[in-house]
Amino acid sequence: METRSPGISALVRCKDEEDFIYLSLLSIKDSVDEIIFIDNASCDDSINEAKRFRDSHFKNKRFVLDSYDRDTSVGDNLAEMNNYALSKTEGEWIFKWDVDTIAQTKGDNSLYKIREAIKRKDVDIFRFGYWNLWGDPFHFISFNKDEPEYGPRGCGFE
Repeated sequence: METRSPGISALVRCKDEEDFIYLSLLSIKDSVDEIIFIDNASCDDSINEAKRFRDSHFKNKRFVLDSYDRDTSVGDNLAEMNNYALSKTEGEWIFKWDVDTIAQTKGDNSLYKIREAIKRKDVDIFRFGYWNLWGDPFHFISFNKDEPEYGPRGCGFE
């Protein structure tokens, strides 16, 4: 059995989402030990946005930037892409993250609490709060009953 390093790997998948990359990665950067960023044949500037984020905010941690060029809407390609991305991770804990998502960084469902739970070693799975972005990074829908339905309040970027 493979021995993995202690820590948290974020498996980040992206396709044509350059507008969301900065806020999405900013919301998880302090909670993870590495980011595995897999671009799925984007036609926009997603890869360069990921590079800019890596170079300005993630210099001292592992950041893998890779591409998967097969159409994930066909057959088993999405599963293959996920397995490919998983093969790049080193952390004992892995969470799958889509770039059109922002982590909740305040409150009871804060992503920061994941580290506390892992240190206690009394959890097998962890659910945390997040927002899905719609249209642009400043209008989203919260699925957390304690947060406003729309708007950036409580996001942790104030």
